[in-house]
Amino acid sequence: MILSSKYNLISAQKKKLYSLYFLQHLVVITMCFCAPVSFGFVYAQESGIHGLIVSIPPSSSKKLSTSPGSASSSLGASGSIPVASSRETNKQSIQSDPEMRSDYTMKMYERQKHGVAVLINDEPITHHEIDQRTRFISMNSKRLRTQAQDRFKALIKRKSTTQKLRRILNKVIEAHPEKSRDQVLAIFDTRKQSFAKQLQQQALSSARASLFPAQQKRAQKELIEERLQMQEAKRLNLLASPKEVNRAIAGVAERNELPLKQFLANLKKSGVDAQTFKDKIKAQLSWGRVLRRRFSRTISISMAEVEQQIAKSSKNVNTSLRVQKITLKLPSKFSQNTLAIRLREGERLRARFNDCRSTKLLAKNVQEAVFQDLGQVLINDIPEPARSLMMQARNGEMLPPLTQKDGVVLYVLCQRNTVAVKDKVKSELQRREFNIIGRKHLADLKRDAHIEYR
Repeated sequence: MILSSKYNLISAQKKKLYSLYFLQHLVVITMCFCAPVSFGFVYAQESGIHGLIVSIPPSSSKKLSTSPGSASSSLGASGSIPVASSRETNKQSIQSDPEMRSDYTMKMYERQKHGVAVLINDEPITHHEIDQRTRFISMNSKRLRTQAQDRFKALIKRKSTTQKLRRILNKVIEAHPEKSRDQVLAIFDTRKQSFAKQLQQQALSSARASLFPAQQKRAQKELIEERLQMQEAKRLNLLASPKEVNRAIAGVAERNELPLKQFLANLKKSGVDAQTFKDKIKAQLSWGRVLRRRFSRTISISMAEVEQQIAKSSKNVNTSLRVQKITLKLPSKFSQNTLAIRLREGERLRARFNDCRSTKLLAKNVQEAVFQDLGQVLINDIPEPARSLMMQARNGEMLPPLTQKDGVVLYVLCQRNTVAVKDKVKSELQRREFNIIGRKHLADLKRDAHIEYR
């Protein structure tokens, strides 16, 4: 009798839940693909797949598919790809399924990554270094993000995904017969989000595996070139010092509006050692020293070339401004009320503003406010509508608060400078010449080097 009552209770709960979730044929899985924080020359990105609607067909008695392409076989009970019972079957599965083949490549690479991959003039580059650089490259890959989102959407639309959600729902109902309807729904929502995160990770891993060979090849090429650059800098005694490297990294963190510790923590969270980033920065600084030492006398930019470059640009390019900026941070998800509060705080800041010497101190008195001295910038480097307002502003004026992607922003025009723009254009032309000469010199070093691939 007790068993019968319990069965009736479970059945009643199932009817209510199926009525809510499946007779309407809709389940919403909310997900967000958030790329790691970007660093300096890497562009910060954040986009989401919010509120995706998954169509749930009526319950079917057909047996769940276990083909290699189905979500059930690729996820399995634990969310991992199952291994075939025989070596031959496993080989056939890997050959027939691109995702499994990519995953197999990644696993094989994991086994050998600590060995030597390349020798550059008898100096080794390990598989581990290539792996780290590949991870760093993938952090900045727009293609990775797009593929991961597409694969996630495809996983959601699979019939097997719907069937697995059904099984999750049934297990929740059967495990909690004493719970109320709302309590059971709350538990199911938690399990549903956990399942969605598994799908997200599967989509991301699959996309990363598919791009892995190309990114690995690029990483190896970068490391070979940087090793040659470092060898040349060492030969000329022009290696950047640890102090210079740390100062450059701190500058990158500051430009990304992050404390240094948070900056390095974000690297680690993405699976990239801080040393990997330091090595890259050191190579860039050292190579810049080499080029300046060897070729600075051969590069001469005339004032006529500068004037010609300015003439080619837009009419406002010859306006250089010394600009400061205060950013009032907004959370990733915010209401109109939160935005209105930050805009009012911006107006109060503007009312208390006196001159450019007090801007930094003014920002310290506001919670989640970031001060930046942008130095000399070209007017075209300032986004609209701030650019138009800046053209009309007076020296020493703070513009009204504006809403941008990084928060509520207040720009300060400290001074106009029509001479500095020529220096900036000249520096840019010199940089281009150095890049051209640098590529030629690097090609010569590579041609004369002994490179052995293991």
